[in-house]
Amino acid sequence: YGYQHYVELSTENSGIWEETADGGLFWQISVTSENAHALSFEYDNFFIPEGGELYVFSPGYEMIQGAYTHLNNGNSGHFSTPHLKGDTAIIEYYQPAETQGILSLVITEIIHDYRDIMDFSGNGRDWECGVNVICETDDQYQGPINSVAFLDMGGFICSGAMVNNVRQDLTPYFLTAWHCVDGDNPSTFRFYFNKIASSCENTWGSAGPYAYSSDLVADSDGISHTPGSESPGGDWALLLIDDEIEE
Repeated sequence: YGYQHYVELSTENSGIWEETADGGLFWQISVTSENAHALSFEYDNFFIPEGGELYVFSPGYEMIQGAYTHLNNGNSGHFSTPHLKGDTAIIEYYQPAETQGILSLVITEIIHDYRDIMDFSGNGRDWECGVNVICETDDQYQGPINSVAFLDMGGFICSGAMVNNVRQDLTPYFLTAWHCVDGDNPSTFRFYFNKIASSCENTWGSAGPYAYSSDLVADSDGISHTPGSESPGGDWALLLIDDEIEE
């Protein structure tokens, strides 16, 4: 669904730094990819000091993502932000004067959505591929609806579902296919839950809660089992979602 533009835009080589009247620091960069339905970003060397706030928004503030804070720092240094409507995004950061440390990030990938995967245009294109789960004939599937998500790997999407373990402790395990994650970095994956149609006749739905970043726990290391190989095959991958998942 998206063109992946590989770049190296950092707080050191791009954007504008300014000192604010209260002694704080302000950084901003504007990114445009002409004719994109939406933009999303992947980052490396990502670090926000405690007290700092990062936002991603569209011109005119039609959509605002954030504030991202030190709570979004991960051990891997990777980060990603979800789809923002339009072909221009502004990334903005502020930290007060007393903040210890400074923002660090490198935008490594700009994903240009050419398919309008989130239906921001409201066209509701016909992507019918089966009976909607919201239909009465699919009552048996109403329970698991909240567990299912579409998985955005940056330019490509797959699907999967949350699974519990034998301890029933709600550890956020997510089961998907090996061919979806092979060769990609799970720490940049985005998970969109409750993307369902509003009625049985509808063929398009809006997404609900969003989570980002995961770790690969185990996988099949292949689609099918090869005789003599230690790989079990079966085309599966088990991820552990790092982010807090909204109910």
